[in-house]
Amino acid sequence: MKRRGELFARVVVLLVVACGGQADELTSQMAILKAAEGAWDERSEAAQKLGAVGERAVPPLIEALDSGIRNVQCGARLALVQIGPKAAVPALREKLRKGTDAQKLPAAKALGDFGKAAAPAIADLGDLLDHTNKPIALAARRSLILIGRDMGVKDDQVVRTDGRTTTGVFVKEEGAHISMVAIERFKDRTSVMATAIPTNNVAAKHLASDEQRPILEARLAAYREIQSGKSSRPATFVWREEQRAGRQAEEEVHP
Repeated sequence: MKRRGELFARVVVLLVVACGGQADELTSQMAILKAAEGAWDERSEAAQKLGAVGERAVPPLIEALDSGIRNVQCGARLALVQIGPKAAVPALREKLRKGTDAQKLPAAKALGDFGKAAAPAIADLGDLLDHTNKPIALAARRSLILIGRDMGVKDDQVVRTDGRTTTGVFVKEEGAHISMVAIERFKDRTSVMATAIPTNNVAAKHLASDEQRPILEARLAAYREIQSGKSSRPATFVWREEQRAGRQAEEEVHP
């Protein structure tokens, strides 16, 4: 019994020493991180070192994302990934909901770093896709696309009565047609197709869930950017309208 008591006392001492060392590390690195006169490389390194401290370092790292220095932001993002999504993702979501535009931007960027682990933030990011602040909308789009890629989310799919399949993003079903936007990649170009499919030619629809819809909306925004010619990627926009008689009208527009 006495021996057990001695072992327990040693464990307590070790835990106290470890916590004290962690607290010292947290305090010292926070001091460097928050030093206004500190060099950006030193502050970036301090942010990265906080990743070893654990969940207690999340608040100062979230605050470090607000830094106007990109290297410091990158250091904070690396540290948050090291700490893990369990603590980091909820803190970043809170920033998206209650932060200023300047705070929402780096938070939206950082969520994409967690891939499928950031799935709880899909709806939050989806709310930003139409944000009037263009950089925020683009950051949300990028993170949603990364999350969807890691989750393995597939585009919508419509199977026709003749066996053909159209894969892309479902836009709407209106009247006698289903509107979709699809993309096809070739070696020398990317073709974006806006397609109207007669509902009487549809055998089956395989659509993403409502929870995953913001991911497809993000892809759709990217597809439309290619379509408009504003993307840096080479693209050919093809408009294809299928009429009930089965005739097709195609027009190529080279941006």
